[in-house]
Amino acid sequence: MSYSELNSPERTLSDELKELIDNRNILTAKTKHKVINDLQRDKIEKEEKRLNLQMKTMNELVDSERKYLCQLETLLKFFRAPLEDAVKNTAASKVFENIETIKNLNKVLLQRISTDLTPNKIAEAFIELAPFFKLYTNYTNDYKRTIFAIQEVRRQNQRIDDCVSRQESRPEVANRINSLLIVPVQRVPRYRLLLRELAEHTVMESNERKSVEHALRRIEEVTEFINSQVNQQDNVQRLMQIQMSLAGGKPSIILPGRTLVKEGVLMKVADNEDKGKPRHFVLMSDALMCCKLKSGSLHCSALMPLRKCHAEMVLGRGLFSLTGPGCNLLLYSKDDRVVEEWVDAICHAKLEYEQRISTLQKKISSRPSLHSCITPSNDSFVGIEYNSRKRKLENQENCLPNVKRFLRLTDSSKGSSKQTCSDNGNPQRAVMESNRQEAATGGYYSLFKNFLTRIGNWL
Repeated sequence: MSYSELNSPERTLSDELKELIDNRNILTAKTKHKVINDLQRDKIEKEEKRLNLQMKTMNELVDSERKYLCQLETLLKFFRAPLEDAVKNTAASKVFENIETIKNLNKVLLQRISTDLTPNKIAEAFIELAPFFKLYTNYTNDYKRTIFAIQEVRRQNQRIDDCVSRQESRPEVANRINSLLIVPVQRVPRYRLLLRELAEHTVMESNERKSVEHALRRIEEVTEFINSQVNQQDNVQRLMQIQMSLAGGKPSIILPGRTLVKEGVLMKVADNEDKGKPRHFVLMSDALMCCKLKSGSLHCSALMPLRKCHAEMVLGRGLFSLTGPGCNLLLYSKDDRVVEEWVDAICHAKLEYEQRISTLQKKISSRPSLHSCITPSNDSFVGIEYNSRKRKLENQENCLPNVKRFLRLTDSSKGSSKQTCSDNGNPQRAVMESNRQEAATGGYYSLFKNFLTRIGNWL
């Protein structure tokens, strides 16, 4: 590799020295030639070292992927049969189904990255498959419960325990089941480390470097998503454990959207006593609970809305006051940092809660609603209110002909009634006019009823 073949956009010390030697006649021709050759040799060696490290990282990525797939296949081949039926009704019921899904995804990844071992192709494979790595979320969420469920099954069933132990001791397995089950949890963070290392060994500001960094950002987003889901799941589980530890199960702290922020024991300054009393505090996203510790259970003494709580340091460090509805406490801890962390956590949680509430508040329009009351002569129909803001031009046009017909029928019914009154001398004609009036009136109410039904459907 010659000096002209190196296309690095960086200006290294060797480049600057060569330019200085070329521009200024400070060395003899022989010395100048020797120095330039040494500088070129040094740059070539650095480039070769970079390429070797880059290739080593790519090979490690492919080799570790093959090994990872073998571990997944080992789980399915040697442990699925003895355990699948045993854990069917436990938290580990879907563990092997999730492993099967992950294995199929990683087969595609291995095929993509091993076909053409270049930084660009590896980056393209991770960019395209990054959204599918969120499938790891289900497995990661259930991992702890899966381990516990399998341990319980093995403890309760000696036959299954012996079978699993025999499988673990096989030469082709040579691993405990717990060591194999944790591998998928560690795989996506491992991708992040390998891609970061690959980016470090790729030329700065090159297209390859940009592609690898793009793939790295996508994998980091997936990693953060999985971690957030796991933390949320752990948060819910811990809240449920606290709920179960409350004496009598009261108060109920499991609410939609509520999360656990912090919990721990603080000492309460008691009146007329030299020693402080321990209190277990549970800080949630919208409330703060203070509990007494009795016989291994928590007895709630105060559950305060977070927006009405106030915490501030007293006498410098190590002591702070907590005020709330019907509550005024002085709290301390042997560790000053614990006190500071609690004050900061309460203030920060209160600020976040107020921001969430402010974004959820809806602006109420001051525009008054318009109402219309239509009351025909028949008492069976009462006024119907409707909001004019929901009115549509199409519905108005459809209703207008019916209104005109209603007015014409009203006028005709009035005229017929007058004529009937003037024909009292002719009984037969009076009966005919009465029948026609009833028909007209019945048609009017039928039409008006249809009209009101259409208005109701429109609203």
